[in-house]
Amino acid sequence: RMWKNYKAAMELLELDTADYIEGWKQHGQAWNCNCSSGILRTLLESVAGVITDFGTISIMPDICSSISVRNLWVRKCKWNITHIGNKHFSGITVDGNSYTKTCIVPDEYMTHAEHSLTVRHNSDKDDIKIFSFIGGVIELYEEKENSIAFNAKCNASSDLLILSPYDFSISINGSTANKEEIANETYRIRLSSTAKIEIHIP
Repeated sequence: RMWKNYKAAMELLELDTADYIEGWKQHGQAWNCNCSSGILRTLLESVAGVITDFGTISIMPDICSSISVRNLWVRKCKWNITHIGNKHFSGITVDGNSYTKTCIVPDEYMTHAEHSLTVRHNSDKDDIKIFSFIGGVIELYEEKENSIAFNAKCNASSDLLILSPYDFSISINGSTANKEEIANETYRIRLSSTAKIEIHIP
């Protein structure tokens, strides 16, 4: 059923009467482990605001959650995730290092160790932020007051999504690039290979 005020739907099936060997013929993909992983994914995304697509960790910035996630395994890394504050998204703290303009954990933290991630919701207003990089990872991430720089690593067509309440400019490998506004305050930059990204904030 659809949960009010959440951004995902969870479907539960009664499997007691299903054919145990070939149950997929009756229920499609929602079967056994697929159903269980779907429930876990729904809880992570809609309740805790944590996305683990393609071996990265991204935060849904508009979900101000009080839920903590312990012992979440992603790419052989164990993560403990907490949320603090009850205002707008203001950044993440990864292993003690704070970032204010990204919802994505930089790839250099994906080591075989135990890590901590704190999601901060302390801002009085929205700010520019890297929201998602579907099909890729970000690494060597640096941010300053008026700029963001990082390597966007991908091997095929990938979409970098940026949320921003104000205009900004972007360069790819040192050359000015265009951005596409696909929704209100949501911009897409489509990449086909690994590139150096610089975002300039007025």
